[in-house]
Amino acid sequence: MATPEGASMDNVTIRANAASSVRKDGVSVVGFANDVANPSVYLTVQREMGPDDGQHQGEYYVELNGQQHGTYGGVLKCEIGPARLVLTLDPRQTRILARTICVLNDTNESQWVNACRAVELLFKGTGVVVASSET
Repeated sequence: MATPEGASMDNVTIRANAASSVRKDGVSVVGFANDVANPSVYLTVQREMGPDDGQHQGEYYVELNGQQHGTYGGVLKCEIGPARLVLTLDPRQTRILARTICVLNDTNESQWVNACRAVELLFKGTGVVVASSET
């Protein structure tokens, strides 16, 4: 696994040069990566969605740099701001290898806003606390 910038057992920081959100075959997938063409560090969050955005099916899935570092559920809080997105994870989710995942925004504004809105919608109704941040 590529070691993310600022990685420790407690914290991972990803400088995202790319952010995207896609909905295909009823699954919403949001991704942040350090490179568009050849990402070595990435975070994806996905969840099966119903025909209406207000209807969710199943639990969300979070993956950091590969399925070996992925888990269903486990996010306690998601802070979204213009410069960063921070996920605070349940400490029992050790497969992710981080207590917090901080994604720094190095994308264009449109990519960032669309991806962050998709994350907010994806976590709707899951019990994850979604908060706005000034940073």
